[in-house]
Amino acid sequence: MAEASLFDLPTDVLLDILHRLPPSTRRRLRLVCKPWRDGIDERTQERQVRTKILVFVTPNNSGGGSRALVFDGEDGRRRHSWAYLCSDKNRIRMVGTCNGLLCLHESRWPGGDPSTITVTNPITRETAVLPPAPAPPESEQFGKYSFGYHPTTGQYKVVHIPWREGRAAHAAALVFTLGGASWRRVSALAAPGASYDRWCDAISVDGWTYWATASPDRRVMALDLNDERITAFDAPPAARLSTKARWRLTNVHARLGLVVMTETTLEVWMMEERGEQPRWSHIVDVRRWWQWHMAPQLTFGRDMLSSSYDVIHLPDDSMRGVWRVYRQEVGGLMDGKGKNGQLRPVKGKELITEEDGFNGVLTTFAYVETLEPLPRIYG
Repeated sequence: MAEASLFDLPTDVLLDILHRLPPSTRRRLRLVCKPWRDGIDERTQERQVRTKILVFVTPNNSGGGSRALVFDGEDGRRRHSWAYLCSDKNRIRMVGTCNGLLCLHESRWPGGDPSTITVTNPITRETAVLPPAPAPPESEQFGKYSFGYHPTTGQYKVVHIPWREGRAAHAAALVFTLGGASWRRVSALAAPGASYDRWCDAISVDGWTYWATASPDRRVMALDLNDERITAFDAPPAARLSTKARWRLTNVHARLGLVVMTETTLEVWMMEERGEQPRWSHIVDVRRWWQWHMAPQLTFGRDMLSSSYDVIHLPDDSMRGVWRVYRQEVGGLMDGKGKNGQLRPVKGKELITEEDGFNGVLTTFAYVETLEPLPRIYG
């Protein structure tokens, strides 16, 4: 008699087995065959969960704690508000989010104790604290962190780009795999001109971590989270042709995006294909009616996320500041009609949230609520 396999099991039995597996494992098993993909998509909860907008609020004043605010992508209602307190003289920033897990960085004043990296699922309240990265003390202020997930291996990784005073170039990145015990050094020497722009944050998208170089030719460094190989490639022409324009790496529809900022416009580019020299697509030019675009998550559906800082004059002649975060549909953002043209927003801004009297940093992320378990940290 021929041996039975999982492919021969009745659908209900197979789905019962799949329900007992972690969500990240089910996501990888979708790649096995069409019946498994259809069964997981139609009969398990994580594929039916809608993406929400997460706004992370980091006060400039140390010791004040931070908040993660989650808003429904359909009706705009606030669904969650989580507070993250820290000790005096420290600040908590959000590094990134993958499959419902949040990665937080509690930075400390130079000369103090090493900073703390925490990964948590706020729904299950599981939390894991990583060992300190073996980076130089000056990295506390200018070193970059990123949090990524590789869809094939199912591994979560935290990447640290160290910084040394007086040295724009760097020889390696530091990588920690959740479920492991220590940080690993990944050499960047094979990528010519390896460096990073300390004013441009690193970002992880679709199994890769990216950061911008500090070199005049403006290139992008890329770390493959599967084989942990670092390469470099050219940024879009708009970022390389103007040394006065500022640029920023973002997430555009779950792909690497790059925003080129001038005094009057934002140029949004998206990486279409990976390779030795990836192909960039010019998505849209937007006139800068608002003062700031949001990052690292720039888009949500057909909308662009933006913010403004408004000064309100009170009856007693005093003033207070208000940060507001908006979403606004921009024509051509998805279909490429904005190429070589100036596009105006096609509808009014929709307010997501506002922070009264707030002085600090607001960042945006795409968040999916899951029961994803945390891999155990050894060591």
